[in-house]
Amino acid sequence: MLNASPTAIDFDVYQPRKPKASAYYRCVEDHFEQLETVWDERYQGRFGFWRPYVMDVIQRYLASGS
Repeated sequence: MLNASPTAIDFDVYQPRKPKASAYYRCVEDHFEQLETVWDERYQGRFGFWRPYVMDVIQRYLASGS
């Protein structure tokens, strides 16, 4: 269903992102440590070993939400 009263967006004015408000950000923030601890047991056989660069990427992603 379409929204009958859409919000007006002024594209001439900078609109800062709010990454912490996204469901994806909250999911990563809430569950990433658990994923890391269970990776070898649950996922290594299917997806391979835990790649060390993943920690760096996730930490930078979470820091960008500050």
